[in-house]
This record gives sequence, structure tokens and C-alpha cells, in this order.
Amino acid sequence: MPPPPGGIGLQAELFLRYLEGVKCPVGSIRTNYEWNGVWRPLGQIRFLRGIIRALVFYARALRQIPGTNILHVFSGSGGNYFLYTVPSLLFGRMHGKKVILHYHGGGARDFFNRYGLIAKRFLKYADRILVPSRFLEKLFADFGVRTTVLPNILEMDRFPYRERVCFRPRFIVTRHLEPVYDVGCAIRAFSMVVKKYPEAHLMVLGEGSERVLLEDLAKELGVAESLTFAGNIPNEDVYGIYDESDIFLNSSRVDNFPVSILEAFASGLPVISSDAGGIPYIVRDGETGVLFPAGNPVAMAGKMLSILGDQDMARRFSKQGLQEVKKYSWENVKGDLFRVYGYAGP
Repeated sequence: MPPPPGGIGLQAELFLRYLEGVKCPVGSIRTNYEWNGVWRPLGQIRFLRGIIRALVFYARALRQIPGTNILHVFSGSGGNYFLYTVPSLLFGRMHGKKVILHYHGGGARDFFNRYGLIAKRFLKYADRILVPSRFLEKLFADFGVRTTVLPNILEMDRFPYRERVCFRPRFIVTRHLEPVYDVGCAIRAFSMVVKKYPEAHLMVLGEGSERVLLEDLAKELGVAESLTFAGNIPNEDVYGIYDESDIFLNSSRVDNFPVSILEAFASGLPVISSDAGGIPYIVRDGETGVLFPAGNPVAMAGKMLSILGDQDMARRFSKQGLQEVKKYSWENVKGDLFRVYGYAGP
């Protein structure tokens, strides 16, 4: 049951596709469907759109859940938890199904600090709670909730590894342009690097509420000509842009398990990231990449310059990142998933 669009939705789609690939009978109840035909005008009205989308979801869930054995619910925080996750848990329990809650999201601590008394009350309706990282496992444990770690998966064949002879100052950021991801920190750090490497270039993939602000920041710092805002790129085209880049940047302030870091590992890019949330569980500082304190562009620029100045280190991170990302292939994850399902596999 994929949630609204985003990293969680992409993971839901991947699990669905791989389960179909091993002939496991599986269906989906989507919340991020398209508004077509006569319904398109209603999709432009925000409040009404939300009500209709929820009602359609409830109707489909009540129709499809009785014919299933296992209900696997992909969930995040915020309003969607109460709008979609809670009803799904209740519907599953009402029909006597095995219910698995698969929670994602770096904002879990704030969410449970604010809504924990209410949100935790509904967790009892899940037979198992899955999280994609040790970071979230520990966070849930702090609130007295037991979970099982099931890593995110990556389509390895979509991001073929390329060994680079030379790592140029060609950087890439692939995050939503929202405050929580602090892309401005990466732009400020980049402006410092340009002073030593005037040929440097930064590619920014993604859209969001801060785009205009970030474009203005690039102009203010004098790096607008060295920076490209590419907007949203179709998933099938993302690899080509990774392949044209040499170093991956992530400057998020709150995070859990960014799949974009796995994509960078698979593509052979050294990773420079903030130490936010669960990232240190993926990027081991000095082993599979380098970390800097979140919100510190000076420290970030220092890491960027150190990698550019030490090509052997860049190559080492590239190779170590590839070894790390192999843990997140479907072949390595499916056995754990089948055990959670109680399914012997094909």
C-alpha cells in the first residue's frame, strides 16, 4: 500500500515489483493515483482533493483487504500516518489479517514526541513493525516499541558501477528542495570550493518550496553560472546524470536512510554527507565516505576539497561504497522479508 509520492513510495513500488517477479501473488492499494478525465479539475483543489483521495482509498481498502492474507503497510510520519496508516491497521485487524507496518522517515522522533500517546496506541494493531535502519530501530526502542530491521532495496542494475580514473569537481545533489534537506548548505560549501576550482559544477536534482530561494542564493554567492537546477528528473534518466558526475553531496538536517546515497554508492561516487539522523549507519566516516556536522557549510567545503586533493582517497571511497551497497540488493533482502511474511519463497 504505497503512501504519497516520495522515497517511501518508490520503496513500496520496488517491493511490489520484486514480489511480482518471484511469482508471489500481490496487489496494491495506492494513495498516489493520477487524476484523469472528468476528475482532473477536482485534483486541482487541495482540500477537496485530500478528502476525495482518502475516501477512495478507504473504499478500495475495504474492498481488497478481505481477499488478502497479509497486509503490508508502508508508512511515514505526519498527517498521512493518521489519514492512511491508522485506517489501514484498523481495517486489517478488523478482517483478521496479518498486518505488517513498514515505517520510514527521519522525522520519527519529533513525530512521536508530539503525537506519541495517540500514535503508539494504534501500533498494537500491527503484528510486526519493520524499519529500514538501526537508527530507527533504536529510536522506536527509546519509545518502548520493538521493531525488526529490513533494509531499503536498490535496483542495482539501474545504477551500474563506473570506475573513475580521475574525480573531477563535478558535484551532484539529489534531494527535494525543502528546508529539512538544507540544500543551501551545499550551495554555500560549493561557493567556497569554486574559489580554488573555478571549473567546478554543481548539479541539483529535485523540486520544492525553496527553489526560488536557492536560485537567489546561488546568484548572491556568484555561482549561478556554475550550478544547474535540473528539477524533477524521470527515474530512468537519473543514472545518466550520476554517471556524468564525480562526487555526491548530501546536506540534510533531518534524515533516516536516504536511498540517494545508495544510488551514489552503486554509481561509484564518493559520498560527502551531513551526519544527520541515521546517515552514519550507512556512511561510515573515513570508510565508505566522509561526514560533516549538519548545517556547517565550512566543514562541508573542507571535506569537498580534501577529496578533490586526494584522488586515492576518492577511489577508496568509491570501491568501499560499492561493497556497502551490495547489502541492499533484492537478493540479500528477500530472505528476511519472506521470514517476516512466514513465506517459504518460490
